[in-house]
Amino acid sequence: TLNGGSDSSFIDAPVIKEGSYNMLIPIGDEGVYAPLELNDYSNSSSSNKFKVEYIRDPYTDTTLGSGLAGVSKIEHWDIEKLNGSSSLKVKIVLHWQDGAASGISNLSDLAMARYDGSEWVAVQPTSINGTVTQGSIETNYRQGGFGPYTFGTIGGGNVLPIKLNYFSADLKDNKEVLLSWETAMERNNDFFTIERSYDGQVFEEIATVKGAGNSDLPLSYTYIDETPGSGNIYYRLKQTDYDGQFEYFNVEQVYIEAAPAATMEIREVFPVPFSEQLTLILESGVDTEAQIDLITMSGSQIPLMTASLHTGRNSIHLGGLGYLPKGAYVLTVTTSEKQISTKVMKAR
Repeated sequence: TLNGGSDSSFIDAPVIKEGSYNMLIPIGDEGVYAPLELNDYSNSSSSNKFKVEYIRDPYTDTTLGSGLAGVSKIEHWDIEKLNGSSSLKVKIVLHWQDGAASGISNLSDLAMARYDGSEWVAVQPTSINGTVTQGSIETNYRQGGFGPYTFGTIGGGNVLPIKLNYFSADLKDNKEVLLSWETAMERNNDFFTIERSYDGQVFEEIATVKGAGNSDLPLSYTYIDETPGSGNIYYRLKQTDYDGQFEYFNVEQVYIEAAPAATMEIREVFPVPFSEQLTLILESGVDTEAQIDLITMSGSQIPLMTASLHTGRNSIHLGGLGYLPKGAYVLTVTTSEKQISTKVMKAR
């Protein structure tokens, strides 16, 4: 007995359906809800039996037959007849809950595709219900051919987009983080963005990496974060298309031990040059109090604030600097144990 299905409630496993009654089978995989329907049986029998499964990966063979410009390289359904007469046929309905995730952008170009054992063929005729955001495609006539089914494109109007094989973050020598990822294929992929967070909630962009545009071959990418900081650090990967559409992939976490207790280091100061405000990124090996000042080139001291530093990475905002004259300054951080400094420029 089944009662509904949703993005948060579906069966992530093969399902065996017995009998000849129409039903929506709430299956999914990898957090994606992708229901399937088997309807309008040609032969009604309680002994009819099918096994169905949704797989969030491409089928192993993507060879195209006539009438198709492409098939999905990110998902497919498998429909297997376990019992029933040789003439048993049913209508098949494939659903999408997020058209962007499935690469569906043009309903008039969308096709249903079936793998016939050697290549993908278009299943025709079909009817489409809903929108590019959420909808379904169904066969107009009962089908007797089973096996892998997926979405296809007739003239290339549906991108059936990027498939990511993996994204990983690996710590090197307790000071750098190697970000690596690989795509199985790409469609209209403009660029990737690497984002970093220290709490797993608020992320900041740290780098962009150019994408390949279009590719049917596996492609590997890397980026090294040379100044990651310390403690728990989170990274996520964002992919953006030429038309500005984007999607996020999995979050990866690394842990970096804090610097020795006596150390303190200025990691970054921005913007450079500054006008109204400065942000100071500071690495501290100990919890302590620090006095932050600006020193003019003539040696005059301009007190800014006293900051409470915690062990690890500290982000300190220095505002209200618009009144300062244009020119060069020395930004100093002073604790009871040491003083460090860096040169900064005031734009106006």
